[in-house]
Amino acid sequence: MKDDYDVIYRNLVLSAKRSMKGEIDLMGIKDGNVHVYEVKCSFRICKAKKQLKRLKKLLPWSNIKTYFYCGSGNILMLVP
Repeated sequence: MKDDYDVIYRNLVLSAKRSMKGEIDLMGIKDGNVHVYEVKCSFRICKAKKQLKRLKKLLPWSNIKTYFYCGSGNILMLVP
């Protein structure tokens, strides 16, 4: 993934006024496009969708694509 992005952030904590609002497992930025990845060991897509939806609201960009990665199944999915 290093070659696919200009900047990569791992375990990025989003906070405001001393409280944690969310955590991004992996975020890559290239050419103004932001890709956010939620990583789970098991296929827990419902929880990942909920977390990604909340993170999209917290981030200041409008051009965000969100993805879910399941470690046990080695599956990467685009989450609309």
